[in-house]
Amino acid sequence: MRILNTPVFYIPYIVAPSPLRKERKSGFLTPTIGNSNESGFDSQIPYYINLSSNRDATITPRVLSKRGALLSSEFRYLDADYQGQITGSFIADDDLRNGDSRSLLSINHQQWAFQNKAHLKVNYNVVSDDDYFSDFGSDTSSTSQRYLQQFVDFKYRGRQQSLNVYVRNYQVLF
Repeated sequence: MRILNTPVFYIPYIVAPSPLRKERKSGFLTPTIGNSNESGFDSQIPYYINLSSNRDATITPRVLSKRGALLSSEFRYLDADYQGQITGSFIADDDLRNGDSRSLLSINHQQWAFQNKAHLKVNYNVVSDDDYFSDFGSDTSSTSQRYLQQFVDFKYRGRQQSLNVYVRNYQVLF
């Protein structure tokens, strides 16, 4: 609303994506609001950032009234020879855990090389403590997780030779 060409009241508007265009736009995504007996009022507002045609990120600030502020981020990338996703979450002072900092890191990467003769796959997942998913998870599959995979797989297939290297580890949550 304007009075004498001076804006006096502003109402944000939503631009719906057009199915005829392939462009992606940065902006806020649908917020989530909830409540639990343990963490209290829970609200999060994700913000999507279109970095380029093959890279994007989502930053999600989350406020839990009994715990504090949690910041989550996801970065995705895609190319002809590689693709992946890096996800992280961090709370500096969890008020229900004596001010402890708590975190999650997940890296998932795949890469092809040497005219697709070699393939590298990395999947690394780690949390700061055993109760992370039960305190911050939002669905049954995440809250019931007990083993977090940490592995590197490398495969090479030549005409006369092949090489497979597998390195495996798990973070066990009790």
